[in-house]
Amino acid sequence: MADADIPLSPGATSSGVHGEFHIDIRWRDLTEIANTLFSEADYVTASTVYETAFDEARMLLAEAWNGTGQYAEHIAPMLVVSAGNMARNAQALSQDAFAFASLASTIDLFVEVLDSASAPISLKAECVKHLPRLVSDFKNAVVGTDDFKDREKQYISRAHTSVLNYWKIQK
Repeated sequence: MADADIPLSPGATSSGVHGEFHIDIRWRDLTEIANTLFSEADYVTASTVYETAFDEARMLLAEAWNGTGQYAEHIAPMLVVSAGNMARNAQALSQDAFAFASLASTIDLFVEVLDSASAPISLKAECVKHLPRLVSDFKNAVVGTDDFKDREKQYISRAHTSVLNYWKIQK
């Protein structure tokens, strides 16, 4: 199986992550291990590994933001895949609040990048590009109570505002 064919999240793929450059083999390996655990219904162990992969992606985000990292175009999809993985795994464990928090915290990261004067434009552009998938995952994961739905609207509104501001600045 070619690298581009490797599923990076349960039931979904992200061709934007695997390309010619493997900027973080550790993230990819952790994600693949967690996916195997998920497919074997070992959700508790998968949770730990998915969280470690997410932490790895956050570290790469910090490096790109500070100008010390490379390949900013890969970081946003890595965060989206990692957050989606954690959310799906949390839902398998009936932990809807954690699923919500996983995706909401990633929306917060994207909004923070978009609203920052110091974030590189290439990183902002990738956040804008991958935010629709993140919001879609978020909307699909939010279930149940009115509280979740109200909070969902707030997160989506903030993301929308940040994207609009990004485009205003680009003109």
